[in-house]
Amino acid sequence: MGRAARSLGRMTISVVLRLVERALYAGRLAGEAEIVETGERLVVRDADDLMCFLRGVEADRGRTGGPDRRADFDGRGVGDAR
Repeated sequence: MGRAARSLGRMTISVVLRLVERALYAGRLAGEAEIVETGERLVVRDADDLMCFLRGVEADRGRTGGPDRRADFDGRGVGDAR
């Protein structure tokens, strides 16, 4: 399990990445991203999915009750990364 912090302007988003080992061996980023502060989770299939998730978190910071992103991509839920 790895931890990373991405600074977006004045805010910091702490993310836990749970990566699928066989995808890494194939040269891909796939697994699950979790925002530490909120517990929001998303299955990611590549770096673009991860960046979309982080941009959405940044946009949601100004709103309360942001969307549940666990099934944003093709309706797949947490734990479906391949």
